Amino acid sequence: MNPFLFYLLAERLATDPASGPAEFRTAISRAYYAAYHSARDFLTGLGINPPAGSVGHGKVPIALQNLTDPAIRQAGNTLDTLKGERNRADYALSDPVYNQRATAQAIVSQVFRILGALTGCLGDAARRAQAEIEIKSWVQSKTGALLGFSVA
Repeated sequence: MNPFLFYLLAERLATDPASGPAEFRTAISRAYYAAYHSARDFLTGLGINPPAGSVGHGKVPIALQNLTDPAIRQAGNTLDTLKGERNRADYALSDPVYNQRATAQAIVSQVFRILGALTGCLGDAARRAQAEIEIKSWVQSKTGALLGFSVA
C-alpha cells in the first residue's frame, strides 16, 4: 500500500465539515503514519533497511536527522515531534487540543511538508546521491548499526 493514501485520508478527515473529535484524532494518527511509512520507504530507497516493528518509530527520525540535507533533517525533527502528537491523539483522550480541527489541520500540513521534502530529495539526483552516501556511511558507523539499521 502507498502511505500517501493515509495522508489523503487524514486530509479528508481534517477538512470534512462533518468531522468531529474522533475524526480529528484519527486524522492525526493517519497523518503520522503517512509520514512514518514514507520515511521508511525513503530510507529503503536509499538502500537502507530500517529496524522493523515498533522499534523503528523512534529510530527512523534519527536516521533522517543524521543527513546534511536541511529539508530532510527538518523532516526528521518534525517526524520525531509528530510521533508524540500521534501518541497523545490516540491515548490522551482527556486532552481537548486533539479534539480540534485546527490541531488536525496543522499536523496534516506538517506531514505534507515532510512528504514534500522526501519526494524532493529523491527526485533530485544530486541530493539523492549525497543522501545515499551519507546514510550508508552512518549506518555502517557504530551509531547506525547499534540502532538496528543495515545496508540492503
